[in-house]
Amino acid sequence: MKDKQSVLFLEKVFIRPFLGQTRGVELFNFSLVQQLVQRDIHVCLLIHHSWKEMIGTVFHETEGKEPEIVYVSSNPVNILFSLNRFSCRRFNVLLAGNVANSFILLLSMLRMMRIAPRCVVIAHRRPSRGFLYAQKLWRDTTVVAVNSIIANDFRKAGFRNVAVYYGIINADKFYPRESPLVNEHVNFCVLGYLDSPWKGVDTVVSAFTALPEQVKKRCMLHLASFSHPPSFTESNIKTYSWLSPDTVPEFLRNMDVMIVPSRDEKVIRETFSQAMVQGMLTGLPVVVNNVPVLTEKINNGGGLVFSNVSELTEIIILLTESPELRKRLGRMARKVAIERYVWNPDFFVEHYLFPKDFIDTGSS
Repeated sequence: MKDKQSVLFLEKVFIRPFLGQTRGVELFNFSLVQQLVQRDIHVCLLIHHSWKEMIGTVFHETEGKEPEIVYVSSNPVNILFSLNRFSCRRFNVLLAGNVANSFILLLSMLRMMRIAPRCVVIAHRRPSRGFLYAQKLWRDTTVVAVNSIIANDFRKAGFRNVAVYYGIINADKFYPRESPLVNEHVNFCVLGYLDSPWKGVDTVVSAFTALPEQVKKRCMLHLASFSHPPSFTESNIKTYSWLSPDTVPEFLRNMDVMIVPSRDEKVIRETFSQAMVQGMLTGLPVVVNNVPVLTEKINNGGGLVFSNVSELTEIIILLTESPELRKRLGRMARKVAIERYVWNPDFFVEHYLFPKDFIDTGSS
């Protein structure tokens, strides 16, 4: 009988202490591991021991299909020491879920140990020069980048197998309401980890503050969510404590418009914006800052673009007064998201993880 295909999976967040919240990339990676084991692929996951309770929650209903868990310390020396247990093991693929500098030594050691004949990297952010230089001996690495800017960094460095592919992994949970909303206000929302200044909450608050009084009375701004929610004097601005992932779809179905005000500050901050695509899948028109990684998602329609506070204020006024425009943009946003940004695990496995020309060399 042919051995199972096997993957050694590394992700920088998982080898660090658990901070009590799981956000976009962590949720994506947990779901990816679930999808792989459900396809009868053996997955070995290196993870910090503080994640143990979360691991039990994530995999408690997987019908016996679970990854192999290797618990490690967050100390880099201890992590490297723990690699000794893999000295006699072989996997079909070494899968790295990030391009963090903290992975440079770890990935290099594993490649030198010939732990796997192939390496696949999911690049969620732009690689540093150090990362590219350290991996120069293995430019046969398959790179799956979440946007074209990241992909071009690898191509310019001489990597041959580079693709742009990413999407929402639980897209079926995000769909429009069956019946139209009947709200007293037009509800605008910003969704994400909003404690970070580059998320641009200040821009949206400034735009709402500048609205004419007659418009302010007709719309609400929902800011979700914060670890420590700030307070605002404006009665039409509501803040939320951290929303659990399972409550996000229904939250969005009670909104009318999504605003994505993320801004770049010398480096690319927003590399994909899962929140934006979740809103698009829910049928919300999206209003985005003039940042390439955001604007490319609505270049066929589905939303509007602003470059400053005054432009955002004008767009809020327009959408508050134009229900038909909101509906039209929302329909287009959902269409674009379904066509471009829904993750297909079978496509990922068959084209990148185990492509047709992959030669199975056996595994542990």
